[in-house]
Amino acid sequence: MSAPGEGPVPSSHTLQKQPSSRNANGSRPASREPAREPAFRGEGDGLAAVPACPGRLTEAYDVQKAVGKGGYAIVYKGIRAEDGRVVAVKKVEVWRITSSAVQSQARTRSDVHGAAAELYEQLVLLASEVAARLRGLKPPPPSTPPNGKRSSAAAAAAAASAAAAAAAAAAATGPLAAPPMETLRGLHPLYFSEPLVPPLRSDADAFQKQQLGAFLHLLAWLLRLNSRPDAAAAVEAHLEIVPAAQAPTARLAAASRSGGGGAAAAPPPSHRLPLCTNVLKGAEAAKRGAQVLGLSTEFAPVNAIALGHGRAVVGLLQEAVAASVRRVPLGVRPLGRPAEASAEEDATAAEEVSELEGDADCVVTAASASAGANGYGSDDGDDEAEYGGGGAGPASAAAQRARDSLAPGADKTDGLDGSRQIKLMHDAMRSMRKEMRRLDIRLGVARNELWAKQMTRARQLDAGVVGSEGDEEEGVG
Repeated sequence: MSAPGEGPVPSSHTLQKQPSSRNANGSRPASREPAREPAFRGEGDGLAAVPACPGRLTEAYDVQKAVGKGGYAIVYKGIRAEDGRVVAVKKVEVWRITSSAVQSQARTRSDVHGAAAELYEQLVLLASEVAARLRGLKPPPPSTPPNGKRSSAAAAAAAASAAAAAAAAAAATGPLAAPPMETLRGLHPLYFSEPLVPPLRSDADAFQKQQLGAFLHLLAWLLRLNSRPDAAAAVEAHLEIVPAAQAPTARLAAASRSGGGGAAAAPPPSHRLPLCTNVLKGAEAAKRGAQVLGLSTEFAPVNAIALGHGRAVVGLLQEAVAASVRRVPLGVRPLGRPAEASAEEDATAAEEVSELEGDADCVVTAASASAGANGYGSDDGDDEAEYGGGGAGPASAAAQRARDSLAPGADKTDGLDGSRQIKLMHDAMRSMRKEMRRLDIRLGVARNELWAKQMTRARQLDAGVVGSEGDEEEGVG
């Protein structure tokens, strides 16, 4: 017997070892908490309500990297064992990332296209201005001022001021470098916005060298315009001028003409094209030249310049053209008057006009006589009298006008005022529109009054009220 108070411990209070919360391998078991109800959200084009996914497939950045490289294996590998709702959610997430990337690329492409078209126009204008200055041409005065009146003194003063400005600009900038017209003729407005051929083609490298060569040739010319001959020579060191028949485009055209058999020979070279000998070294030289010119190359890495197209190439050329335009300002060059004829040519033309005077008189008189015989427009006796005896005055005036128009060096715009005629035409069109609006308003008012009378008449007939004869006639009308 045990001592009181020292009996055996009841079985209900026996201490037992509790099972561990870890498995045999040391990992914790899955949580047994009840699954939460998925929260619904209305997102996605093809899904009215898509349940929220408890866990994402992977981070958005990883999905974006995989999709950007063209590989969707990471997406399909993760959703292969999922149910339909989770797959739908993940498809929506991937579509959002993909669509945002595609929209961003489309915006970038449209921006580059607009900048490339603007760059092409600026290059053509700058090249034409430099070529005109090299030929010694000065901006001529306008042929007809806006008011239709000529002023020889004002024209001479304008010509003198333009010549002085051109001389001052030439003295400030020094000798100008001739523009590469052959290279410019081979360009088009979107030349530097896209690659010439798809990058997956076997001959894409040759086309890339041709595109980068055109960029380097233009950049070297702009460097020479800005008095940077050393940088221009460093850029031109990576260029090779080849005949156009050896260019990739010419070889491709010759192959297409020969049908792939090689029977037709390549066409003779009409002009020469610049090619870049080393893409990376040429891009590095272009970047150094842009830095020498004082341009920002923060967003123009070497690998982007080496492509020969894109935002970096277009941006560098635009900034270089802007710097060149500040040194070589573009001048307004309106169409000038034709060259004055010499004294001998004037005498010969005067003799020819004197021989044609009789013929002109006969032609004008015969035309007026035939018009009088036809008698168009009126049957009054005054018109017949005018065509009969009184027709000598208008005929002689018309003959004089014909002789004046045949005279050498005659200005046919002296009696015309273009700006005033255009103003009168605009005033007539404006007054015509006002009259048409007033007519529309009057027609609308009359139509409304007629409708009101018809409705009044209809109500009277429905009510059985017979009006007077005057009211009936008014309602019918």
